Amino acid sequence: RMGWDINLKGNGKVINWTAPINIPGWFGKWCQGGGITMGDIDGNDIPELVVFHIDTSSLGDGGANSGYYRIGWNIKKNGEVAGWTAPIKIPGWFGDRNSGGGITMGGFTGSGRPNLIVFHIDNPEGDNHGYYRVSEDIGTDGLVTGWSTPTQIPGWFGTKSEGGGIAIGDIDGDNVGDLITYHIDDPDGANYGYFRVGLHKDTSTRINPFSIK
Repeated sequence: RMGWDINLKGNGKVINWTAPINIPGWFGKWCQGGGITMGDIDGNDIPELVVFHIDTSSLGDGGANSGYYRIGWNIKKNGEVAGWTAPIKIPGWFGDRNSGGGITMGGFTGSGRPNLIVFHIDNPEGDNHGYYRVSEDIGTDGLVTGWSTPTQIPGWFGTKSEGGGIAIGDIDGDNVGDLITYHIDDPDGANYGYFRVGLHKDTSTRINPFSIK
């Protein structure tokens, strides 16, 4: 749903919200993470929505999970979009069990075109781990020609997570986007939220351009 004109304090006093808007098409039978981001993909100065989900349709069968994104073109002032793509599969490993995921969009290769960055929390037996992967430049049709391999984010993600997300923004003032990842830790008792920052260090590579702390 869309909420307009959040105030400067960010305290949720949005004047108007839409009703929930259904996204058509397939989302599998079980999901273990999802996210949404927005940006201009087709170059007409009207933003698109990009929705991500982790499919676990093989839950209980010991099969691997898969990630998908889809694009809603040219979002209107009422929150509706002109149309949606079919789900587009993201190649590569997502593990067999996830506890959160997210997607963000930004440009950092210097080409002027946006890139997608996808995040997932792998939840094997024992410690959890966070991973991100970066797309090649997105074409105006919403497709990308390749993705980096999943890059592990160093450090602690607990042993049980209940959600996560990712965002991009210029934190260090060098006019290049940096990553912020978030997860909810679910120990016995109260839950806690944590974020960490990955500063962009190298515009020449899409494989591991961030130094995450």
